[in-house]
Amino acid sequence: MTDIDPATNHIEWSTGGAGLKFGACGPDDELLHPHVTQPGDTLSETWLYMWYVPEERISAFAYVWVHPNLGVLTSGLTVYQGHLEHPLEAEIFDIRAYLSASLVREGGNGRDVRIPNGMRIQIIEPLQSIHLTYEDADRNHVVDVHFTAASPPIMRENERHFDQVIRTQGRMVLAGREYRVDGFGLRDRSWGELRPEHPYPIPPYTWLTGTFAQSKLSWHLCAFDDPAQLPDWLDRMPVPEKIFREGWVYRDGEMLRLLEGTQLTTRDPQSRRPLTVRVRLVDRRHRTYEIHGTLVASTSWSPWPNMRCRLGLARWEMAGEIGWGDIQEVHTGDYLRALKR
Repeated sequence: MTDIDPATNHIEWSTGGAGLKFGACGPDDELLHPHVTQPGDTLSETWLYMWYVPEERISAFAYVWVHPNLGVLTSGLTVYQGHLEHPLEAEIFDIRAYLSASLVREGGNGRDVRIPNGMRIQIIEPLQSIHLTYEDADRNHVVDVHFTAASPPIMRENERHFDQVIRTQGRMVLAGREYRVDGFGLRDRSWGELRPEHPYPIPPYTWLTGTFAQSKLSWHLCAFDDPAQLPDWLDRMPVPEKIFREGWVYRDGEMLRLLEGTQLTTRDPQSRRPLTVRVRLVDRRHRTYEIHGTLVASTSWSPWPNMRCRLGLARWEMAGEIGWGDIQEVHTGDYLRALKR
């Protein structure tokens, strides 16, 4: 069974920063994992793909989320430009909540998945090449993007989740206007773990990623705000026992776990939308990275009703170099009520 952190009642689906190694990953990990199971309605298996058009402040993601024990699928994509308060304002927000998981099983267990909203995801070569298409003729939307491996799969030590840096190339047509996609993004895969939907008594939980193309450096961090930097929730909510949860650096072709990882997000005092992020990483070779991010696009989504995920495209700066990546931040009712008071 997946562990629950008694200090926060938070699902421990990451290694909590304790992982010293990477797990193994093979081509079959692209596909459904019916053999990796446990009882519980919230057992989940997911595919996530993220890509950007930074110069136009456009961010996009596609999601496939299977509940194997329920036989239910949630899937679709979002493309948003600039800062939006509600996901329905996005250029494309077409996520279907209640589909049959048979769509994935009958699509070669994930090799060629066709969603009834017009989205199709094809695994051309496992762990190397993926093709995503989408069309909404009524609104003159088209998405045609190729994802190519820019790193090996970066598997967590528990071998239930991997991240992968991807080269993103293709085109999007949004309401008749065409945009070129040519950059870097990230994908992640997860399976075999529960994702309980109860209210979590935790402050914002922040998931960050970025790529600096010139330096050939990509990174990922999962962490709560550093209490020493006086986040907005300090003295209003309990401090989680584990602040740094998960992270890695991929540099010069080498995967490295983090020795340390801290972040502080500043947020709009009314909407709580993330505005800036300050990140400090120390990799296993004891190299330090000071990274500052500014959100240039953002929206929100509630994958389940008891949480709100703030999504954003971050412009990262490190030692004079500009990079791009994602911020995803989970907000709970306990946090929002505490700040309201």
